[in-house]
Amino acid sequence: MYHSFSDRQNVKIGTAHGHEHFFEMNLYNNRPTVPGFRPERGDCYASIENSTEGAFYPQRITEKSVLNYFRKTICRPGYLHYTEDVTLDGMNGKKYVLPGSSYDRTQPLEEDCYRGDDGFEYPDGLSDASKCYYDFPIVVSNPHFLNRSGEWMRKIEGMQPNKEDHESYVILEPLLGVPLKECARSQSNIFIHKLSGFSNPDLQKFSDMVVPMFWGDVVSRIIFTHFF
Repeated sequence: MYHSFSDRQNVKIGTAHGHEHFFEMNLYNNRPTVPGFRPERGDCYASIENSTEGAFYPQRITEKSVLNYFRKTICRPGYLHYTEDVTLDGMNGKKYVLPGSSYDRTQPLEEDCYRGDDGFEYPDGLSDASKCYYDFPIVVSNPHFLNRSGEWMRKIEGMQPNKEDHESYVILEPLLGVPLKECARSQSNIFIHKLSGFSNPDLQKFSDMVVPMFWGDVVSRIIFTHFF
C-alpha cells in the first residue's frame, strides 16, 4: 500500500509565521484534511492544519510546548507532551511523548472524526482508520493496547504492554526543533461487528471483537559527528 507514493506538504516557513509555527502544515496533498476525509461529501473535518509530519518541529520549544504530529499510517494527528530533559550523543534535548489517551473519544462526540461509522462508537484506546485504508475496517491503537483496558480486551490473550517497548515519543533539539530521535509505534487491528446473522457458536465468539494484526516500530535518529 505504501510501496510507491509521493506526498506534497505545504508548510509555514519564514518570519511572518513566527518560530512557534515553523514547518507546521497548511495543506497535505493540496487539502487541509487527513487523506481520505472529504468534508464536501459529508465526512468529518479531520484537519491536518498546524501539525507537522516529523521532519522538523516548531523552533524554540519549551516544557509548555504541545506538538501536533501527523502520521499518515495512523490516519490522524496526535499531540505530543513534554516529559523530561535528556542528553543524547552529548546534545541537550527535550522529550515529548504521545499520551495514553491519544486514541480516546473526545467531546463533543459528533466532532470526533475517529469514533467509528455506522452508528458504532469505538471505545477509548481505539481510533478509526478506515478512510485511509479504502474503508477496510482497520482501527489503530497503541501497541499491545498500552495504557488502556476495557471489556473488549478480555477476549484477547498475550497482550504485554510496557512503556519502554510500546510508547511513542520524540527527542528534539529545542532551539531549532530538529528531531534527534523519534520512535513512532502503533498497532493495526481489525474490528469485527456483531455476527448476529451466524448460528455457529465458534463464530459468535468474534462478535464485537478487536483482532490485533501487527504493530510497527519506526525509529529514526540523527547522529552528529562534526560541527563546523
